[in-house]
Amino acid sequence: MTWLAHLPARGVIEVTGEDRVSFLQGLVSNDVALAEPGRAIWAALLTPQGKWLADFFVIADGERLLLDCEGAQVALLVPRLSRYRLRAKVALRDVSDELSVCAAWGGGRPDAAIAAADTRLPDAGWRVLSATPLPTNATVADWDRHRLALGLPDGSRDLEAEKSVLLEAGFDELGGVSWTKGCYMGQELTARTRYRGLLKRRLVPVEIAGPPPAPGSCATAPKSAPCARALAPQAWPFCASMPSPASSAAAKPPSPPACPTGCACPNRLRAPVPSAHLQWQDRGLSPQPERTNVASPYPLPKADPSELGLNPEKIRLLEALIESHIAEGRYPGAQVAIARNGRLAFTRTFGHAKVEPDKITAKDDTLWLMFSNTKVLTLSGIWALVEDGVLSFDDPVAMHLPEFAANGKGAITLFQVATHQGGFPSANTSRESWTDHERMRAEVCNFSLEWTPGSRIFYHPRAAHLTLAMVIEAATGQDYRTYIRDRVLAPLGLGDDVFMGVPAGEQSRCADIHRPAGANEPEDNSAALRAAGLPGSGGFGTARGMAAFYQMLAAGGRLNGIRIFSPRTVAFVTSDFTGERVDEGMAGIPMHRGLGPHSRGTGPRIRGLGGLANPRTFGHGGVGSSYCWADPTSGVSLAYLTNFVYPDPWHSARLDRVSNLVHAAIE
Repeated sequence: MTWLAHLPARGVIEVTGEDRVSFLQGLVSNDVALAEPGRAIWAALLTPQGKWLADFFVIADGERLLLDCEGAQVALLVPRLSRYRLRAKVALRDVSDELSVCAAWGGGRPDAAIAAADTRLPDAGWRVLSATPLPTNATVADWDRHRLALGLPDGSRDLEAEKSVLLEAGFDELGGVSWTKGCYMGQELTARTRYRGLLKRRLVPVEIAGPPPAPGSCATAPKSAPCARALAPQAWPFCASMPSPASSAAAKPPSPPACPTGCACPNRLRAPVPSAHLQWQDRGLSPQPERTNVASPYPLPKADPSELGLNPEKIRLLEALIESHIAEGRYPGAQVAIARNGRLAFTRTFGHAKVEPDKITAKDDTLWLMFSNTKVLTLSGIWALVEDGVLSFDDPVAMHLPEFAANGKGAITLFQVATHQGGFPSANTSRESWTDHERMRAEVCNFSLEWTPGSRIFYHPRAAHLTLAMVIEAATGQDYRTYIRDRVLAPLGLGDDVFMGVPAGEQSRCADIHRPAGANEPEDNSAALRAAGLPGSGGFGTARGMAAFYQMLAAGGRLNGIRIFSPRTVAFVTSDFTGERVDEGMAGIPMHRGLGPHSRGTGPRIRGLGGLANPRTFGHGGVGSSYCWADPTSGVSLAYLTNFVYPDPWHSARLDRVSNLVHAAIE
């Protein structure tokens, strides 16, 4: 018998025009060319960062494609897809009022004008679209029982928008991803998850005897069962022992099949819990390790400096220099790390993380306030969005933040902001905006010009990167800190070493920062500042974490086989765009600005990178306290972090000595 259930929560989008297939082909996860009458293609639309936004069935019907999707997502999908039309000859229209959606299973093709096989699994059944009501013999609950038994996810009921990864939901095994069709939006994360074995959680079906547990409960099964998994903290079981609702007076749909893996686990489902997070069953993959709140392993293996062509004597001199600084009372503590060609050559922690009320010795996992080293992390989010086709460096900021055009700022480009030529160096946002990014955006857009954009280079301590952070949020719909973590830091394995906003549970690792008596700005070691992750000055990290970040840049955007950026992107953003033009906010020194880091150049004076540096060496510093850099010609990176803001001239002089010792160590 064929069971047919009307699905009133589904909607339909019509895509017409001669470019309809090629248009969708570059956007969604599956091969749209395979959609044909009688055969539905299941596909997902991803964010540029590769996270799930929506999924749907693509059904060919004459000169149009029909997208069978969640009804609540039609309002999201039509404008989102329309945004990418450009010159493509396509039209999109909501036809949910003209076509209803049904699911059929358990028998042959239903008698309907538009019926396409659900190709996810042989027992999945059919997708049916009809302009007239069809007689049904099953309910939505019956369909839920059937699809849960097969481990088929149901959109936002089981996945989290902008958080879920396709392979977590079995899109690869259910035929929702094409590995051969070419590029599509968000493809890189999906491919990396597969080829690098980065899957950390999975959907599996479970059976609950008795009332279902509360959302957030952890469900486990005997390790002898191949489909047993520990569920992610935000997931919860989706079935419970409850009476099966009658689908008709005469008959009920059959019970679900046994576990397809052949194991002895009890995974037959009796009744669905509405809107539960589905956890899908193992279909033959080897078990994934259980993992809950465990940071990714640090990416750089250790090696002896001499094995990497680094002179050990120069490194001993560097240690002695830092020890002398601490002995002289220049700063309470410090941390340094040197890496080369993908391996960690040297790291050491010195002195104290805190001195009041009691002295606390700094540890290898101590987190140091990096001040303006954070600027490069923020720009890495912009680089990613440019590389993913969402932004262009030549875009006016107001293209993404329309309100930014106020006060004569409408023509300022992302390039000008990133190279400190925006014209509003003194601007800042309020402390209240740290936890209210709508307010932060409003305050950024209200910045006033101090001079004509592009006419001068003048270091913007805070304003430029606050602006860029708001562009990231406008372009992605995510908190800029979350985006940078998920797109750049976590894939590198630096989720435990570099933070844009330190979680409350990690703040005990933070070193206190100190300033000279009478400094213009007071010391701020508050939990609020540590959590804020301010985009121009609020990142925290370890020296080894920043050395690894710069190793990725030195290697052209790749580390340990993980490609974060293309070589051309890295080459472009580390170029010298300002040459010998002086930076009026940096004591009149030419800073050779790139789009984030600055480079050494060939002039007699440079800040922080060391006078001995190769002209292509690039990096950034933190006010009075730190510097991080990479030399792409030698493959060496350095991170040097301290917890005291020391003024010039001593600050710049010590940075030159620290960096030059590392350059001198390169054989």
